[in-house]
Amino acid sequence: MEFPENSYSVDDYITLNARDRQSVNGNVLTWAIPQTYYTNRRSQVCTVEVVSGCVAENSVNGSVDMVIISYENGAQNSYSSSNASPVIGIAGQSVRGSNVNDETFSIAAAGQLLTQARPNRISLRVESSRRASLGNGTTPAFALVPNDANDCQFVICLKFKYYNQLKTASNLEDQFDMPL
Repeated sequence: MEFPENSYSVDDYITLNARDRQSVNGNVLTWAIPQTYYTNRRSQVCTVEVVSGCVAENSVNGSVDMVIISYENGAQNSYSSSNASPVIGIAGQSVRGSNVNDETFSIAAAGQLLTQARPNRISLRVESSRRASLGNGTTPAFALVPNDANDCQFVICLKFKYYNQLKTASNLEDQFDMPL
């Protein structure tokens, strides 16, 4: 989503490291973001996207083809056929070391998500594209190692971009087609 001459020039960048997480619930990692980081002069209209990131395979359990990162805070401009949280990043294998278990997955952006501005918590679901045939068939085939923070090698940088509320409302109104 890009509105010409509608974005503020300074974006917020937040780097999240698995070692600094506040909590882990299954494959969902949550970080607390201090409100003092943000200025209250920012707009309420905001998009979030991945700038970069990586996850090391030695921090996952099981076989991995691709790593999918979902933004658990929600988005207003995203739909999932599985009724899941919107995908914010996808990582494929980028480096293979001499050890077959020594792989790094670089995270690529999946798009800009229209979301809540200035979140005090950020939650990301990190899972494999493969699914294990456990229970209802939706259990991820691997999980980040949650027990030892030193083993969990996952880092992602998110960019929060803010938009002028009045110009955004005007742009959206211009796109709206009234039924006859």
